[in-house]
Amino acid sequence: MSHATLEAMVRNYLSAERAPCVTWQGGSPTLMGVDFYHLAVEVQAKYRAPGARPAVNSLQTEGTSLDESWLPLLTGPGEWMVGLSCDGPTNKSRGIAQHHYERVTKMLQGAGVGYSLLCVVSRENVDHPRDTVRYLADLAGPFGHTQFIPAHRAAPGDPDPGPSPKEWEQFLICVVSTVRDEGLPIVVENVQTVKDMRRGQPGSCIYTGCDSYLVVDSDGAVYPCDFAAEPRWWLGNVHRDRLAELVAGPRMKEFALLKDVPHEDCEDCAILRICGRGCSWERYLVEESIGSKSPRCEATKYLARVATATFAGVPLAP
Repeated sequence: MSHATLEAMVRNYLSAERAPCVTWQGGSPTLMGVDFYHLAVEVQAKYRAPGARPAVNSLQTEGTSLDESWLPLLTGPGEWMVGLSCDGPTNKSRGIAQHHYERVTKMLQGAGVGYSLLCVVSRENVDHPRDTVRYLADLAGPFGHTQFIPAHRAAPGDPDPGPSPKEWEQFLICVVSTVRDEGLPIVVENVQTVKDMRRGQPGSCIYTGCDSYLVVDSDGAVYPCDFAAEPRWWLGNVHRDRLAELVAGPRMKEFALLKDVPHEDCEDCAILRICGRGCSWERYLVEESIGSKSPRCEATKYLARVATATFAGVPLAP
Protein backbone atom coordinates (compact mmCIF):
# COMPACT_ATOMS: atom_id res chain seq x y z
CA MET A 1 0.00 0.00 0.00
CA SER A 2 1.41 3.37 -1.02
CA HIS A 3 1.50 6.33 1.35
CA ALA A 4 -1.08 8.08 -0.85
CA THR A 5 -3.50 5.14 -0.52
CA LEU A 6 -2.85 4.95 3.22
CA GLU A 7 -3.76 8.61 3.63
CA ALA A 8 -6.83 8.31 1.40
CA MET A 9 -8.06 5.28 3.35
CA VAL A 10 -7.56 6.87 6.78
CA ARG A 11 -9.05 10.22 5.78
CA ASN A 12 -12.05 8.52 4.21
CA TYR A 13 -12.63 6.12 7.09
CA LEU A 14 -12.24 8.62 9.92
CA SER A 15 -14.68 10.99 8.24
CA ALA A 16 -17.37 8.32 8.67
CA GLU A 17 -16.41 6.55 11.91
CA ARG A 18 -16.07 8.00 15.40
CA ALA A 19 -14.87 4.76 17.02
CA PRO A 20 -12.44 3.48 14.38
CA CYS A 21 -10.85 0.03 14.46
CA VAL A 22 -8.21 -0.91 11.88
CA THR A 23 -6.91 -4.44 11.43
CA TRP A 24 -3.71 -4.79 9.43
CA GLN A 25 -3.46 -8.19 7.76
CA GLY A 26 -3.00 -9.92 4.42
CA GLY A 27 -0.04 -12.26 4.16
CA SER A 28 2.31 -10.81 6.76
CA PRO A 29 1.65 -7.07 7.25
CA THR A 30 4.98 -6.67 9.06
CA LEU A 31 6.69 -6.89 5.65
CA MET A 32 5.64 -3.26 5.17
CA GLY A 33 8.15 -2.34 7.87
CA VAL A 34 7.58 -0.56 11.14
CA ASP A 35 7.97 2.95 9.66
CA PHE A 36 4.77 2.44 7.61
CA TYR A 37 2.77 1.93 10.80
CA HIS A 38 4.32 4.92 12.55
CA LEU A 39 3.11 6.90 9.54
CA ALA A 40 -0.33 5.29 9.84
CA VAL A 41 -0.62 6.48 13.45
CA GLU A 42 0.43 10.00 12.42
CA VAL A 43 -2.18 10.07 9.65
CA GLN A 44 -4.85 8.77 12.02
CA ALA A 45 -4.07 11.59 14.45
CA LYS A 46 -4.11 14.11 11.61
CA TYR A 47 -7.62 13.21 10.45
CA ARG A 48 -9.25 12.29 13.75
CA ALA A 49 -12.45 14.26 14.19
CA PRO A 50 -12.87 16.42 17.31
CA GLY A 51 -14.25 14.29 20.11
CA ALA A 52 -13.70 11.03 18.24
CA ARG A 53 -11.87 8.14 19.89
CA PRO A 54 -8.31 7.42 18.72
CA ALA A 55 -8.17 4.52 16.29
CA VAL A 56 -7.60 1.06 17.74
CA ASN A 57 -5.07 -0.86 15.64
CA SER A 58 -4.44 -4.59 15.52
CA LEU A 59 -1.71 -6.41 13.68
CA GLN A 60 -2.39 -10.00 12.56
CA THR A 61 0.94 -11.72 11.94
CA GLU A 62 2.91 -14.90 12.50
CA GLY A 63 5.48 -12.57 14.04
CA THR A 64 8.67 -13.64 12.28
CA SER A 65 9.59 -9.99 11.67
CA LEU A 66 8.69 -8.75 15.15
CA ASP A 67 11.66 -7.69 17.23
CA GLU A 68 12.51 -4.92 19.71
CA SER A 69 12.39 -2.29 16.96
CA TRP A 70 8.59 -2.68 16.91
CA LEU A 71 8.09 -2.02 20.62
CA PRO A 72 8.04 1.82 20.45
CA LEU A 73 5.16 1.50 17.97
CA LEU A 74 3.24 -1.16 19.89
CA THR A 75 3.60 0.63 23.25
CA GLY A 76 3.05 4.13 21.84
CA PRO A 77 -0.07 5.93 20.61
CA GLY A 78 -2.52 3.96 18.52
CA GLU A 79 -3.81 1.40 21.07
CA TRP A 80 -2.08 -1.56 19.46
CA MET A 81 -3.03 -5.21 19.83
CA VAL A 82 -1.11 -8.08 18.22
CA GLY A 83 -2.85 -11.16 16.87
CA LEU A 84 -0.23 -13.89 16.72
CA SER A 85 -0.91 -16.75 14.29
CA CYS A 86 0.25 -20.03 15.80
CA ASP A 87 -1.16 -23.45 14.95
CA GLY A 88 0.37 -25.57 17.69
CA PRO A 89 3.68 -27.20 18.62
CA THR A 90 4.72 -28.21 15.08
CA ASN A 91 3.61 -25.35 12.79
CA LYS A 92 4.91 -27.42 9.89
CA SER A 93 2.72 -25.70 7.32
CA ARG A 94 4.07 -22.29 8.36
CA GLY A 95 7.65 -23.50 8.54
CA ILE A 96 8.25 -21.68 11.82
CA ALA A 97 10.40 -23.03 14.64
CA GLN A 98 8.87 -23.49 18.09
CA HIS A 99 11.40 -21.22 19.80
CA HIS A 100 10.29 -18.31 17.61
CA TYR A 101 6.90 -18.07 19.37
CA GLU A 102 8.50 -18.37 22.78
CA ARG A 103 10.79 -15.43 21.94
CA VAL A 104 8.03 -13.22 20.55
CA THR A 105 5.51 -13.84 23.33
CA LYS A 106 8.16 -13.27 26.00
CA MET A 107 9.11 -9.99 24.32
CA LEU A 108 5.49 -8.81 24.09
CA GLN A 109 4.75 -9.77 27.69
CA GLY A 110 7.86 -7.96 28.92
CA ALA A 111 6.79 -4.78 27.14
CA GLY A 112 3.18 -5.04 28.30
CA VAL A 113 1.85 -5.35 24.74
CA GLY A 114 -1.54 -7.04 24.53
CA TYR A 115 -1.74 -10.03 22.24
CA SER A 116 -3.99 -12.95 21.41
CA LEU A 117 -3.33 -16.23 19.65
CA LEU A 118 -5.05 -17.34 16.45
CA CYS A 119 -4.91 -21.05 15.67
CA VAL A 120 -5.97 -22.40 12.28
CA VAL A 121 -7.31 -25.93 12.60
CA SER A 122 -6.29 -27.99 9.59
CA ARG A 123 -5.39 -31.54 8.67
CA GLU A 124 -2.11 -30.90 10.47
CA ASN A 125 -3.49 -30.43 13.97
CA VAL A 126 -7.18 -31.45 13.98
CA ASP A 127 -6.30 -34.85 15.47
CA HIS A 128 -4.14 -33.29 18.22
CA PRO A 129 -6.40 -30.90 20.15
CA ARG A 130 -4.91 -31.58 23.59
CA ASP A 131 -1.31 -31.06 22.50
CA THR A 132 -2.35 -27.96 20.59
CA VAL A 133 -4.23 -26.24 23.41
CA ARG A 134 -1.59 -27.13 26.02
CA TYR A 135 1.09 -25.57 23.84
CA LEU A 136 -0.99 -22.43 23.24
CA ALA A 137 -1.75 -22.12 26.96
CA ASP A 138 2.00 -21.99 27.65
CA LEU A 139 2.31 -19.12 25.15
CA ALA A 140 -0.82 -17.20 26.09
CA GLY A 141 0.74 -15.52 29.13
CA PRO A 142 -1.31 -13.12 31.26
CA PHE A 143 -3.66 -12.24 28.37
CA GLY A 144 -4.84 -15.77 27.76
CA HIS A 145 -7.02 -15.24 24.70
CA THR A 146 -6.95 -17.86 21.94
CA GLN A 147 -9.26 -18.22 18.97
CA PHE A 148 -9.58 -21.33 16.81
CA ILE A 149 -10.75 -21.15 13.20
CA PRO A 150 -11.25 -24.09 10.82
CA ALA A 151 -9.32 -24.17 7.57
CA HIS A 152 -11.47 -24.43 4.47
CA ARG A 153 -11.22 -24.64 0.71
CA ALA A 154 -9.51 -21.83 -1.17
CA ALA A 155 -12.21 -22.24 -3.84
CA PRO A 156 -15.18 -24.56 -4.47
CA GLY A 157 -13.98 -27.96 -5.58
CA ASP A 158 -10.60 -27.68 -3.89
CA PRO A 159 -9.68 -31.26 -2.84
CA ASP A 160 -8.68 -30.17 0.69
CA PRO A 161 -11.75 -28.72 2.46
CA GLY A 162 -10.05 -28.73 5.85
CA PRO A 163 -11.66 -30.40 8.88
CA SER A 164 -15.10 -31.90 8.36
CA PRO A 165 -17.97 -30.40 10.40
CA LYS A 166 -17.78 -33.38 12.76
CA GLU A 167 -13.99 -33.08 13.15
CA TRP A 168 -14.34 -29.37 13.91
CA GLU A 169 -16.97 -30.05 16.57
CA GLN A 170 -14.89 -32.82 18.16
CA PHE A 171 -11.80 -30.61 18.16
CA LEU A 172 -13.62 -27.87 20.09
CA ILE A 173 -15.16 -30.37 22.52
CA CYS A 174 -11.72 -31.75 23.35
CA VAL A 175 -10.17 -28.27 23.63
CA VAL A 176 -12.84 -26.98 26.00
CA SER A 177 -12.77 -30.09 28.18
CA THR A 178 -8.96 -30.02 28.36
CA VAL A 179 -8.98 -26.35 29.42
CA ARG A 180 -11.62 -27.11 32.06
CA ASP A 181 -10.19 -30.38 33.41
CA GLU A 182 -6.55 -29.25 33.51
CA GLY A 183 -7.27 -25.69 34.63
CA LEU A 184 -5.29 -24.21 31.74
CA PRO A 185 -4.85 -20.41 31.97
CA ILE A 186 -6.51 -19.70 28.66
CA VAL A 187 -9.72 -18.15 27.38
CA VAL A 188 -11.16 -19.94 24.35
CA GLU A 189 -12.46 -16.97 22.38
CA ASN A 190 -14.93 -19.15 20.45
CA VAL A 191 -16.82 -19.80 23.69
CA GLN A 192 -16.48 -16.21 24.89
CA THR A 193 -17.97 -14.89 21.65
CA VAL A 194 -21.12 -16.99 22.05
CA LYS A 195 -21.40 -16.03 25.73
CA ASP A 196 -21.23 -12.34 24.80
CA MET A 197 -23.82 -12.76 22.06
CA ARG A 198 -26.23 -14.45 24.46
CA ARG A 199 -25.91 -11.31 26.58
CA GLY A 200 -26.80 -9.18 23.56
CA GLN A 201 -23.29 -7.94 22.91
CA PRO A 202 -21.73 -7.73 19.43
CA GLY A 203 -20.16 -10.91 18.12
CA SER A 204 -18.17 -12.27 15.23
CA CYS A 205 -19.22 -11.37 11.68
CA ILE A 206 -19.56 -15.13 11.09
CA TYR A 207 -22.72 -14.97 13.16
CA THR A 208 -23.92 -11.38 13.21
CA GLY A 209 -23.91 -10.33 9.57
CA CYS A 210 -21.93 -9.45 6.48
CA ASP A 211 -21.92 -5.68 6.85
CA SER A 212 -19.74 -5.15 9.91
CA TYR A 213 -16.44 -4.34 8.19
CA LEU A 214 -14.82 -3.49 4.87
CA VAL A 215 -11.61 -4.69 3.25
CA VAL A 216 -9.27 -2.17 1.59
CA ASP A 217 -6.74 -3.69 -0.80
CA SER A 218 -3.27 -2.28 -1.44
CA ASP A 219 -4.49 -0.18 -4.40
CA GLY A 220 -7.42 1.25 -2.44
CA ALA A 221 -10.04 -1.15 -3.85
CA VAL A 222 -12.84 -1.87 -1.38
CA TYR A 223 -14.58 -5.22 -0.84
CA PRO A 224 -17.24 -6.42 1.64
CA CYS A 225 -15.20 -9.33 3.03
CA ASP A 226 -11.69 -10.78 2.79
CA PHE A 227 -13.22 -14.00 1.41
CA ALA A 228 -14.89 -11.97 -1.33
CA ALA A 229 -12.02 -9.76 -2.49
CA GLU A 230 -12.70 -10.49 -6.13
CA PRO A 231 -14.01 -8.47 -9.12
CA ARG A 232 -17.64 -9.56 -8.70
CA TRP A 233 -17.82 -7.95 -5.26
CA TRP A 234 -15.74 -4.83 -5.91
CA LEU A 235 -17.51 -1.95 -4.17
CA GLY A 236 -15.35 1.02 -5.13
CA ASN A 237 -12.06 2.70 -4.26
CA VAL A 238 -11.04 4.89 -1.30
CA HIS A 239 -9.41 7.39 -3.67
CA ARG A 240 -12.75 8.41 -5.20
CA ASP A 241 -15.63 6.84 -3.24
CA ARG A 242 -16.92 7.58 0.25
CA LEU A 243 -16.83 4.51 2.50
CA ALA A 244 -20.07 5.57 4.18
CA GLU A 245 -21.82 5.44 0.81
CA LEU A 246 -20.23 2.12 -0.19
CA VAL A 247 -21.28 0.36 3.00
CA ALA A 248 -24.86 1.56 2.47
CA GLY A 249 -24.83 0.88 -1.26
CA PRO A 250 -26.72 -1.74 -3.29
CA ARG A 251 -23.76 -4.07 -3.88
CA MET A 252 -23.02 -4.28 -0.14
CA LYS A 253 -26.70 -4.97 0.56
CA GLU A 254 -26.70 -7.69 -2.10
CA PHE A 255 -23.72 -9.34 -0.44
CA ALA A 256 -25.25 -9.10 3.04
CA LEU A 257 -28.46 -10.76 1.84
CA LEU A 258 -26.55 -13.94 0.96
CA LYS A 259 -26.59 -14.70 4.68
CA ASP A 260 -30.39 -14.92 4.62
CA VAL A 261 -30.54 -17.73 2.05
CA PRO A 262 -32.50 -20.31 4.09
CA HIS A 263 -31.79 -23.90 4.98
CA GLU A 264 -34.66 -26.05 6.25
CA ASP A 265 -32.77 -27.11 9.39
CA CYS A 266 -32.22 -23.53 10.47
CA GLU A 267 -35.61 -21.91 10.67
CA ASP A 268 -36.80 -23.59 13.88
CA CYS A 269 -33.39 -23.82 15.52
CA ALA A 270 -33.14 -22.45 19.06
CA ILE A 271 -29.87 -20.62 18.36
CA LEU A 272 -30.74 -19.13 14.96
CA ARG A 273 -30.66 -15.64 16.46
CA ILE A 274 -27.08 -16.27 17.55
CA CYS A 275 -25.58 -18.07 14.58
CA GLY A 276 -27.55 -16.28 11.86
CA ARG A 277 -27.08 -19.33 9.59
CA GLY A 278 -23.30 -18.95 9.83
CA CYS A 279 -20.91 -17.47 7.30
CA SER A 280 -22.42 -17.51 3.80
CA TRP A 281 -18.97 -17.62 2.21
CA GLU A 282 -17.97 -20.67 4.26
CA ARG A 283 -21.18 -22.36 3.16
CA TYR A 284 -20.15 -21.67 -0.43
CA LEU A 285 -16.51 -22.72 -0.06
CA VAL A 286 -16.99 -25.80 2.10
CA GLU A 287 -20.42 -27.08 1.11
CA GLU A 288 -20.30 -25.57 -2.41
CA SER A 289 -23.73 -23.96 -2.07
CA ILE A 290 -24.91 -20.78 -0.36
CA GLY A 291 -28.10 -22.68 0.50
CA SER A 292 -26.23 -25.39 2.41
CA LYS A 293 -26.17 -25.66 6.19
CA SER A 294 -23.20 -24.00 7.83
CA PRO A 295 -20.21 -26.35 8.26
CA ARG A 296 -19.93 -24.87 11.78
CA CYS A 297 -23.52 -25.76 12.72
CA GLU A 298 -22.99 -28.57 15.23
CA ALA A 299 -19.90 -26.91 16.68
CA THR A 300 -21.86 -23.68 17.23
CA LYS A 301 -24.59 -25.64 19.03
CA TYR A 302 -21.88 -27.10 21.24
CA LEU A 303 -20.51 -23.62 22.00
CA ALA A 304 -24.04 -22.54 22.93
CA ARG A 305 -24.28 -25.45 25.35
CA VAL A 306 -20.94 -24.48 26.90
CA ALA A 307 -22.08 -20.88 27.21
CA THR A 308 -25.23 -21.83 29.13
CA ALA A 309 -24.37 -25.34 30.47
CA THR A 310 -27.46 -26.65 28.70
CA PHE A 311 -29.05 -26.38 25.30
CA ALA A 312 -32.66 -27.41 24.66
CA GLY A 313 -32.44 -29.85 27.58
CA VAL A 314 -29.27 -31.52 26.30
CA PRO A 315 -26.54 -31.76 29.00
CA LEU A 316 -23.14 -30.24 28.40
CA ALA A 317 -21.02 -32.62 26.33
CA PRO A 318 -18.04 -34.16 28.15
